[in-house]
Formats: sequence, structure tokens, C-alpha cells
Amino acid sequence: MDDIISEFLAETNEGLIELDNALVLFERNPGDDELLSKIFRVFHTIKGSCGFIGLERLGTLAHRAEDILDLVRERKLAITPDFVTALLGAVDRIKTLSTTLEKTGAEPPGSDEDILSLMNDVAGPAYQKATGGATFGGDDLDHEETGGTDDESAKAWSSAAGAFSTPAQPEEGRKPPSPE
Repeated sequence: MDDIISEFLAETNEGLIELDNALVLFERNPGDDELLSKIFRVFHTIKGSCGFIGLERLGTLAHRAEDILDLVRERKLAITPDFVTALLGAVDRIKTLSTTLEKTGAEPPGSDEDILSLMNDVAGPAYQKATGGATFGGDDLDHEETGGTDDESAKAWSSAAGAFSTPAQPEEGRKPPSPE
């Protein structure tokens, strides 16, 4: 297995363990901004790594979870049991895909529309209200910010792999997570 994939899996598995515990705690303590930042950072790291490596399914799940968490950080979405269930569903699916990636060396084909739809159902109304009617999810997610499609971004990151190793910067327009 490629060293980059092995390192990604080690970091992702560590992050997923943190997420399981943190999401349950966050449901009990929805005002804990430090915990929210920790959860956001884990999904953000997974998303960024997936974009760098070109893991589309994993990246899409992490990206959607990150967008939901951004709504919470902006106080546009309340923490509910459905919110936590949706994010735990994303965590479980990321675990499943990571396990397959570890065993086969490749991201498995398939659809995650069930989990993405669940996250859309949780965040859709808040996102529409915050954006004046835009639809949460779908193929145009965050493309105003990035200037391209997720596929184009993944290909660009993938082709740049190994060319440099600087820390990722927050996407323009997004608040960076607060330090621990």
C-alpha cells in the first residue's frame, strides 16, 4: 500500500475515534465551542487529505459534514438528535470506506446518497435560510468559493501531490477553527 494512503488511514482512524466520542459529548453540550472546533477540524482534515489524494467518496462525505458544522459554528443550525445521527452516519460510512481502502488499496465504487440525503435533510432548511434560497448539497456545493467542481479540485490536488508540503489554509470566506 502506498505510504501516503497508509498515513492518511492512520490519521483518519485516529480522527474517527475522536469523532465518535466528541459527537456524543457535543449532543449533551451543544454550547461547547471548543468541542465544536475539534469536530470541525477532524472533518476538515479528512476532507483536505481526501482532496490531496483524490479520494472522492470520502472527501464528499467529509465536505458535507464540514458544511453542516459550519452552519452550527455560524449559529444557523441547532444541535438536535437528528444532527448528531446524520454526522455519526457520516463517521460510520467513512470508517467503512477507510476499511475497504486499507484492504484493497482503492476507494470502493458506490453511492453514499443515503448518508448525504440524511445530512441534507438536517441542514437544508438552515442553509436555504442563510443563503436566501440556495439548495444545500448537490453538485454545486461550495463551488462559488472554489471556482470549480469537486472533481476538478480533486484532480488538481492529486496532480500536485508531493510537489510541496505547506500547511493547508482555510478556504476563503470560512472562519478558521479556533486553536485548542
